Amino acid sequence: MPDEKTAVIEPELAGLLSLDHHVRLYIPTTSNGTSKLDDSEIESWTAKVVDVFSSLFGGATRHDAIGAWRSPVHGIVSEKVIIVEAYGTKEQMEESLGSVISLGREMRSVLGQEIVSMEYDG
Repeated sequence: MPDEKTAVIEPELAGLLSLDHHVRLYIPTTSNGTSKLDDSEIESWTAKVVDVFSSLFGGATRHDAIGAWRSPVHGIVSEKVIIVEAYGTKEQMEESLGSVISLGREMRSVLGQEIVSMEYDG
């Protein structure tokens, strides 16, 4: 039997869209472990990912973070990263995850990365 709070909240939620899946793409700011990428190139990729996510999922959020990874040549490398994320429905993710993966692969190639991180429902 639903408790009193549930009985009050459920009618308010009726008809709302449940965005219960989540995807993130991490945009690097260095290449080859130590070479800083040009600010305009970083901003261009950030804008592109925000635009693609907004088209696929209806919106996106970006935020700055510090990431670290282990390079076989340079050891632990820390760098500023930009994380772009979006929430979507199961159907949106099923239709769009391939496009997100392709975008990450394109970014990896163009920016000279060993790897680009993508997170799904993490």
